[in-house]
Amino acid sequence: MPTLAAILHTLDPFIVQFTTTFGLRWYGLLYAGGLLCAWMIMRAVARRGRAGLTPKQVDDFITEVVLGVVIGARLGHALIYDRVLFTTFTPSFPFWELLAVHKGGLSSHGGMAGLLVVCWRFSARSGAPFRTLLDLCSISAPPGLCMGRLANWINGELWGRPLPADLQATAPWWSVKYPREVLESSFDPARLEPLRPLVHAGDDLQQAVVAAAYAGDAKVQAALEPLLTAYWPSNFFQAFTDGPVLALIVWSVWLRKPAP
Repeated sequence: MPTLAAILHTLDPFIVQFTTTFGLRWYGLLYAGGLLCAWMIMRAVARRGRAGLTPKQVDDFITEVVLGVVIGARLGHALIYDRVLFTTFTPSFPFWELLAVHKGGLSSHGGMAGLLVVCWRFSARSGAPFRTLLDLCSISAPPGLCMGRLANWINGELWGRPLPADLQATAPWWSVKYPREVLESSFDPARLEPLRPLVHAGDDLQQAVVAAAYAGDAKVQAALEPLLTAYWPSNFFQAFTDGPVLALIVWSVWLRKPAP
């Protein structure tokens, strides 16, 4: 919600929530929206004879792209950030934590690696030039990249850099503050003691304050906001550069090359 000084991030990542960890999330919807946009762009290009593929081949290709991106993104996250996912099993569905994508954890690096594998395999099987497939993916990717950054914003992740110290006291309206900062090891929990009477804290004051802020408790939000660091709205910067700006660049280059 907006405050007098900065934006206090209290967005709910769920569109519809069934349990504490499972539901329909904005992240998943935007991820699917990006892939749908890519499919529509590829089909439009194929109908004009500039894709090196028929529209039917595009359907087959995008199906493999979806699988490759999701599987690659999940494996990439596990390999780079959380290898314990490979060896963690639970009694509840989906039983193997590597498959528990509803808890989050997709790496863009892994998604790109998965995409490269798909392009290589599809090229070998269909005879379509590998570089043509890469070009097709490049001109189709910007909407999805833009949506991905907006999804990061909704999830309250990838905060970016804090504003300079001289702007922290009077943070501008476009800057962002994240309640989950109080869960970071660098945050002194003693600073939250004045908020204890406002929440049902028990032993975990930090979690209680974050929960109250995201639940819309105006008193907690007002007391918490001055304690938080103001950040640049980097998700919006990246949504703009990874979306419209990147699309303008790759399309201007691609349109100059002859059709395959």
